[in-house]
Amino acid sequence: MARTPRKQITWKVDRKVDTPPRHRPYYPDVSVDEAMRETYERCLVPGAMFFLRTQLRVVSDGSFMPGPHPYANESWYGGDAVVGDKGNVAIYAGEVRVEESTGKSLIRVPRHSFIINGGRYLLFNLNWLEPVTQVPPGVS
Repeated sequence: MARTPRKQITWKVDRKVDTPPRHRPYYPDVSVDEAMRETYERCLVPGAMFFLRTQLRVVSDGSFMPGPHPYANESWYGGDAVVGDKGNVAIYAGEVRVEESTGKSLIRVPRHSFIINGGRYLLFNLNWLEPVTQVPPGVS
């Protein structure tokens, strides 16, 4: 009985191997204007209302690992990813701890979160917001 020759099968991998996503790099919070520091400290309670001083847009995650909520940044132009325009209302939703990278190590950083136009966003610059305060007439 004659044997048929065996065929050699070579498997080729043609799919691209994705690199694992990296953690977002750490940027320290921008310090608040000294004249407004006490007002911000008093108003940073969940449910407090703020107005936007500038237009904000969503920061794309790019190759970074997505956080629990998207980051928002100041925008000088319009576009599809606009979170809110100047004068829109933002509601403080508390602090959220986020893992960020400082070179070779990971740290858990508290970031302020706000609800703007129905979405929750993380901010690292409170100077983009104006706290809504009600001061009685005659009190400075």
